Amino acid sequence: MKNAGLMLNMSGHDNIKMKCICFGINDSNYIWNLLKMVSLENEGRKIVKKYSLGMKQRLGIALALVGDPDLLVLDEPTNGLDPAGIAFMRRLMVDLNKDGKTIIISSHVLDELSKFSTRYGFINQGSMIKEISKKELETVCDSKNISIEDYYFSLINN
Repeated sequence: MKNAGLMLNMSGHDNIKMKCICFGINDSNYIWNLLKMVSLENEGRKIVKKYSLGMKQRLGIALALVGDPDLLVLDEPTNGLDPAGIAFMRRLMVDLNKDGKTIIISSHVLDELSKFSTRYGFINQGSMIKEISKKELETVCDSKNISIEDYYFSLINN
């Protein structure tokens, strides 16, 4: 995610405030609640260019949540994060899903996805080649004693 959509010379709070203005939301508590949701409430006044990669990732999630969308589309949300950041992001995805959000995640790290995904769509050369539930995927992988990556390779090599 480098710095996608982030205004680096503004605070995290003000980044969210700018998006809220676009959505007609004028509520400081709303902004602070989003910052709290992604564990940035103590860093909200800090300039974003001083944020770590994990903090920028979390701020990006907070920005995506402005307006309370039903669907989130995330590209490699755990990319470049340390183990604590990955664990936090994983818990956040599970919590958002439990709150009714549908989350589509694009990732090359299939083992990481297995820790919180409920369905998989495998894509090859821009086309969906297989959609499968987590339970079905686990059954297939267990029966063949293969990893998720090996299952993917078996799909594209047929």
